[in-house]
Amino acid sequence: MKNNDVTLLTFSSSSAASTKKFAQKFISQLEAPLVIALQGDLGAGKTTFVQAAIESLCPQQKVSICSPTFAIAKSYDCIIPIHHIDLYRVNDQASLVSLGIEELLFDENSICFVEWPERYCGKWPAKTMWIKITHTSDKKRSLEISIPHSLAEKASSLQKLDLK
Repeated sequence: MKNNDVTLLTFSSSSAASTKKFAQKFISQLEAPLVIALQGDLGAGKTTFVQAAIESLCPQQKVSICSPTFAIAKSYDCIIPIHHIDLYRVNDQASLVSLGIEELLFDENSICFVEWPERYCGKWPAKTMWIKITHTSDKKRSLEISIPHSLAEKASSLQKLDLK
């Protein structure tokens, strides 16, 4: 589906392995600078998605990727510099500024993944994709991706992705 501001793509995943495979294919189509904001309930698969994407961007490294829930942000030196931000425990917007979150979001050389983006009230970069992961049954998930007009050239390649 497409409107004037965004292109919406929807994919279905039948398992965590399917979500991981999709994340790897998805990230292979993208380049910096980019922010990927992941929304969804606890256990929806946000961290699973980020882990798979980062692993595919760090093929020569054995990286241990876990959600930086307590540290708020973690960076990885991969093919493309990666920042992983988890805002689950953030209650104070001022602390985000002092932690340098905006520097990570607006890093022109990186891809930045943000879990729980609704907890950030600041400005988002123009090149921000939103992914909403929703439980559709016990193991199945729906991934709805909002691609802004500034990334319209990527929408057609992403439309061709599948989870098989």
